[in-house]
Amino acid sequence: MPAALITGGTTGIGRATAELLHARGYQVAVTGQDPDSLARARRELPDDVLVVQSDAGILADTDALVATVAEGFGSLDLLFLNAGIFRPAPVAGIGARRDADPARSQFECERGQHRQ
Repeated sequence: MPAALITGGTTGIGRATAELLHARGYQVAVTGQDPDSLARARRELPDDVLVVQSDAGILADTDALVATVAEGFGSLDLLFLNAGIFRPAPVAGIGARRDADPARSQFECERGQHRQ
């Protein structure tokens, strides 16, 4: 059975993707941060969907997530990096913004660069 991890998968597009992939036979894990969204996902998604509290900007959370998913699924076939909060800004200024760091952190974590 294929396995998928969807960061930011407790609401919105991530949640819809989780539901679709599960219906198509995937083992699915989703992450989120908001306690209410996590609780709602645990109640409403199928029981075999793994719902994990994880902040993509915190390396320890990412390490714990990798361990949890590896234990539950063994390996992944699909990784959907959907976590994030939209803050409108001019494109030219995004790289210099301090709040852009969590997205870079997630990207680097998923590429394994935080261990180098």
